Amino acid sequence: MKETPWGDLAVNDAHIHFFSHSFYAGLARQKKFDSLESLGLLLGWDMPPADVYSLAGQWRRELDAQGVDRACLIASAHGDEESVALAVATDPDRFYGFF
Repeated sequence: MKETPWGDLAVNDAHIHFFSHSFYAGLARQKKFDSLESLGLLLGWDMPPADVYSLAGQWRRELDAQGVDRACLIASAHGDEESVALAVATDPDRFYGFF
């Protein structure tokens, strides 16, 4: 719940792309990068961990920091639905999957 001028309101995010390790690995292969780390360096981003449970934990901490109570996670590439399903399974009261 977040304090607002209208009282305590639950904040929900209905559109989070769950950009998984496998999503970025596929992008790196498609763009002919020699490694996922090379792609991360070019973008200036930290690449997500290979462990989906760790990535779900990162999202949980970020949502906490931003005051978001629940979030809908979306697979961002065909074939990556399993990563979203595993993340949802870590906290089904917090995460919802769009497939």
